[in-house]
Amino acid sequence: MVENMDAIYEELLRLKSEGVDRIFINSDTTELLSNLSRAKSSSESEHTELGDNNEPIKSHSNPSIPKTAKKKADLVVEETNTLSLKPKSISLPSSDKKSQMDWLRKQIESCATCTAEVRSDEKIVFGSGDVNADIFFCSDAPNEEEARSGTPLTGSLGDLMFKIIKAMGLKNDSIYTTHVVKWRPKHYKTSANSAPNLEQIGFCAPYLQAQIAVVMPKVIVALGKISIAVLTNRDPTKIVMKDLRGKWENVENIPTIFTYHPSYLLYNNTLRAKRQFWEDMLEVMQKLNLPISQKQKEYFLYK
Repeated sequence: MVENMDAIYEELLRLKSEGVDRIFINSDTTELLSNLSRAKSSSESEHTELGDNNEPIKSHSNPSIPKTAKKKADLVVEETNTLSLKPKSISLPSSDKKSQMDWLRKQIESCATCTAEVRSDEKIVFGSGDVNADIFFCSDAPNEEEARSGTPLTGSLGDLMFKIIKAMGLKNDSIYTTHVVKWRPKHYKTSANSAPNLEQIGFCAPYLQAQIAVVMPKVIVALGKISIAVLTNRDPTKIVMKDLRGKWENVENIPTIFTYHPSYLLYNNTLRAKRQFWEDMLEVMQKLNLPISQKQKEYFLYK
């Protein structure tokens, strides 16, 4: 049983190499991992080094933490706790797009459930951009920088996306960008960014659907498995990005392409990953009949 901890670690490394940066686990899996950890500790205690008087030599390390757990796979593991969040039914008022989006923003910012989830030094991240945009970028949940500013695509993530948008020949204010979950999910153990759980995703899904209904874009770009899951009613735990990346499906009769979350490019800074993401953006440009130069076609190709 103890050997299984090493197998789990190796599997986390494999998932990371495929571009997965977060996984969901249920309570049964949490219990299994806890049992594995206790078994590892028990095994190590049986081999404790003895001193001159046959007394165990005390270690300054925590014996309850298995050695493999101390290795960093840079993969955030989240338990999907039940928060009893019930989705709201949203009916947009009859008005122009800007007024509808302003109304929707007020609904979210005054939502007791949403505001209860926001840290004191952070804000709700509603979305930003042109309500008449042809391209609608959808991500999972705000990171720390986005939550502090209250604006999507802030910090290093925003710098990367704006470079991509510029490379497409577009302006930053010509697109619309939002998240599935409108606040930064809390992570009580570390300062790391936490993936939204299924209850948070389900609660916020109607808000996302309303934003799409207002903008009515020509193309939706689903960034990462969480946005793919909520847009296509898939189970996020069963999505393998390498199998779906670059694929198209219709969401509310809108062509929707699946691609990596841009954070994947920040830590997997390889020419291959950049080229894959860029090929998806070329698909978007082609779908919108945007001009594509020879130079654009050759971005991130091996010379």
